[in-house]
Amino acid sequence: MRIERASWVMMLASCLLSSSLLAQSPQQLEPFSSERTVRGLLNGEPTVLVVNGYSTSFRWPGILQQKINRLLGPNVVEVRSALKGGTPISGWIDLETGQRRKPWTQILKPKLRNDKGNRPVIVLAQQSLQGAFGRRSIGIRGANDYRGIDFGAEALQLYANALQEDGADEVLISTHIYKHPMEPEIGNESLALDALMQQKPLGIHRGPDLWKPTKQNYPRAFARDGVHPNQFGAELMAQQWFEVLLQHQLELSAKKSRTPQ
Repeated sequence: MRIERASWVMMLASCLLSSSLLAQSPQQLEPFSSERTVRGLLNGEPTVLVVNGYSTSFRWPGILQQKINRLLGPNVVEVRSALKGGTPISGWIDLETGQRRKPWTQILKPKLRNDKGNRPVIVLAQQSLQGAFGRRSIGIRGANDYRGIDFGAEALQLYANALQEDGADEVLISTHIYKHPMEPEIGNESLALDALMQQKPLGIHRGPDLWKPTKQNYPRAFARDGVHPNQFGAELMAQQWFEVLLQHQLELSAKKSRTPQ
């Protein structure tokens, strides 16, 4: 059976990944409530992965799809891209009112539709808090910027909750890759994600840390502008997401039997 084949392929893939181009280990995700059923995400069951982000994510979703297809075969897990250049979280949703902006309603929400029945819809949010504090150059100043960290955590939760309201079963969040002209504020976005994860929000989980490996590979992983990932950078990002997805335990609830939206 496909699921049985996927199980031993996953074990082999996990071993091979230890010698991959990345020396980085994915972070462990928070445990789930014992009251809810869990299963491995990449276990051969039909699933939809929706990548939400902007110009730094134009390349890696297609690479991720190829990796998953090699593991499970085609037409098992579908990777959808809901992307718009120059559009971090504050460009998708009003962080004061929660109102969805035009990119959300026109690009993102249609991709959240479960149009083939019982497939879980998981959002892979490769996002940023740029613009959340006003000008894009303003951000979290450091570990002692408690107001900035709290505001950033609230912004991430508002965004993730809106995704769940509009069809996502679960949301995995990663913050921005290394951005040489805007450090340390970009790297400090992870402090807001840390604060959110400490609250153990239901159905919201940490994605891979992409800031560290992209910083370690600067400028090798970047295009000539020094900001956007090149092909190597995209491969690096896809690999990090793939490793996290191999370990992710998908939380199943009554939503698993919902009808198409």
